Amino acid sequence: MSKGEDNPIKYAVISATSGSTAVVAGVAGQRIRLLGYTLTVGSATNVKFEEASDGTALTGVIELAAKGGISVPATYIGVLETSTAANGLFINTSATSNVMGHVSYQLFEEITN
Repeated sequence: MSKGEDNPIKYAVISATSGSTAVVAGVAGQRIRLLGYTLTVGSATNVKFEEASDGTALTGVIELAAKGGISVPATYIGVLETSTAANGLFINTSATSNVMGHVSYQLFEEITN
């Protein structure tokens, strides 16, 4: 696959409670471009997107109030990308809270020339 707009758009459901939770599994030779997302929480918590399970932050902390949420509309240029092929996309929550939602994303190969 190329980095162009012709890559198929995929979707994943988010269901997390605390700590780091995989949202999109890494694929050998592929990076992940997050196109948009929606999150809701049961109780107040902070969330952030991370690359791999090592905690490499892809976003800053997003503070969400109890029974709150955030929705970032999908865009073809994307919201963020993993920096290393084969690394998965994770969401990390600061407190025990039901975090639900979904993401739209694309997988793509790194273009090096």
